[in-house]
Amino acid sequence: MTPQDHAKTLGVIYLAAGTFLSIPPLGFLAWALLAPDASFERSLNFSKWSWLGLLVTTSALLLSLFTLSVLVVGGGFLKRKHWVRLPALAFCVPAVFFFPFGTGLAVYTWWFLHSEGGRRLFSKPAR
Repeated sequence: MTPQDHAKTLGVIYLAAGTFLSIPPLGFLAWALLAPDASFERSLNFSKWSWLGLLVTTSALLLSLFTLSVLVVGGGFLKRKHWVRLPALAFCVPAVFFFPFGTGLAVYTWWFLHSEGGRRLFSKPAR
């Protein structure tokens, strides 16, 4: 495989992973908005359900930011942007702990970005 093929493969994998990772935040947001006692409107009552709704909504928003950044990295790989190297390597660290898929993705990303072809393809352009 050429470095361009590896970049395309990583882009598709990151987009698929980002799409898959978007399911839990959407479910959390749907629960927080549709649950009768967990919405923001009742959060001033300070009941256990309103705090749970706030916690779930905050978690969903944070997971959504993470998911969006994974999708952005996938797009960066597909468009071969030089800035994708650093965020992709940063995603390798937590991904290692999500065995087996995350570990495989982290190893493949780390290997490709440290290979000669990956360095050449994703190095910063000369000024």
